[in-house]
Amino acid sequence: MAGNPASALLLLGIGVDSLSMNPSSLPRVKWTIRSFTRRQARELSDKTLKIENEADTYHLLNHALNSVGLSALVCDN
Repeated sequence: MAGNPASALLLLGIGVDSLSMNPSSLPRVKWTIRSFTRRQARELSDKTLKIENEADTYHLLNHALNSVGLSALVCDN
């Protein structure tokens, strides 16, 4: 989960401060983490925890990534 940029952002938002992933995922995750403040990650996690379905979760996360210029990381689910 930590190797997915959007998921890593959510993990940080709920207070996880150590992530483990394949080295190939590291650049994308670092790019994402550096694009959001801790407060933004926390707010995004709070919103996500209130969503009841997967499609709306993907939409919210993709919108968040797009809003900071990370459209290259958007999932097509």
